[in-house]
Amino acid sequence: MGGLNLIPLFFPELFADINQEVSLFVQNFFMLAVWMYSFMIWIDYYFDIWIITSERIINIEQRGMFTRKISELRFKKIQDVTAEVIGFLPSVLNYGDVRIQTAGEKEEFIFRTVSDPYNIKNIIMNLQRKNEKNSMHEMGEMIMEKIEE
Repeated sequence: MGGLNLIPLFFPELFADINQEVSLFVQNFFMLAVWMYSFMIWIDYYFDIWIITSERIINIEQRGMFTRKISELRFKKIQDVTAEVIGFLPSVLNYGDVRIQTAGEKEEFIFRTVSDPYNIKNIIMNLQRKNEKNSMHEMGEMIMEKIEE
């Protein structure tokens, strides 16, 4: 709070006709707004959850304080998975976005600022391949059962 008290020293013309109480109120209101905005950004980032199972990906996205959106994507609908690391700092710290292109009504799932995006992409691709092999195996068993009947 000490830094905001220096503002009238650098910009005296802004505070020439304003008494100290009003100035202090404006400064406190500004700091409260900054803290609230920062808290909302933190809530939006921290409470986004992605769950990867053997059959699907579940995306729980927090939007603001009281709004949550839950989406689900089956591996059968995945068309493309892309890991995206842009910039010097993300490259050094190994974080970025993972984009999953689908054939469904929601065209794209985006995992924003995740750690080790290349590994997450590989995990999703391996699970998709396993899911495809299992579904092909199950389809083959169903055909064999129909033939035997």
